[in-house]
Amino acid sequence: MALSVYLLQLVAFLDLLAVGLIVPLVPNHVRQLGGNHIYIGLLGSIYSGFQLGSGPLIGSLSDLKGRRMILMLTLLMCAGAYIILGLTTSIAVILILRAILGLFKQTQMLTKALVPDYESDQVKQSVIYGKMAAISGIGITLGPVIGGHIAEDHPDFGFLYIAIIVTACFIANAGIVYFLPTNKEKETTKEAKSKKKPSSIWQKIVTSSKQSVLELSKIPCYPFLKQFSPL
Repeated sequence: MALSVYLLQLVAFLDLLAVGLIVPLVPNHVRQLGGNHIYIGLLGSIYSGFQLGSGPLIGSLSDLKGRRMILMLTLLMCAGAYIILGLTTSIAVILILRAILGLFKQTQMLTKALVPDYESDQVKQSVIYGKMAAISGIGITLGPVIGGHIAEDHPDFGFLYIAIIVTACFIANAGIVYFLPTNKEKETTKEAKSKKKPSSIWQKIVTSSKQSVLELSKIPCYPFLKQFSPL
């Protein structure tokens, strides 16, 4: 499964390369649209807040429905959000898109979670995680440089061009994940299999969310919280 591991590393690289291309330019783009420092501050806080809340839910949902499928869906959601980000001129829409990205942008977590499905040796897993972190670091380093050059060379439509490139990166990542082998991917739980399949997309979303919250509620939190108790 060496090829699958290399593909996962490529996904991690393209993910942070794409993020590095556009994220540093978003504050200046909002400023050009007439936004003040409050809006620029909200860009980061909204994204971070939704990231904090969605991490456990997306992780639990990936355990129930399959990491590969959830990763592919989140990549497509991010691709749609970024292309709209490049097209819109509304600050309110940009803030909503940042919330959506914070909710679904869990690519690095899901990519790392997929590694044990293709490599069972824990020693090799540690090496893979280290290489993945290094490769991702290269991506987040190169992204701002490339994005800055594009924005400088095309002052009128540079942000749109970058958004299109970022969208293409996320779509390419979704395609890579789609072609990953599925023979070692963990199956869903027996309880999830035994339940009646919902008849609509909305019912599927509601049912999957309920299952995710139910699994999270089974985790004993008291021992963890006790560590922070002043007593």
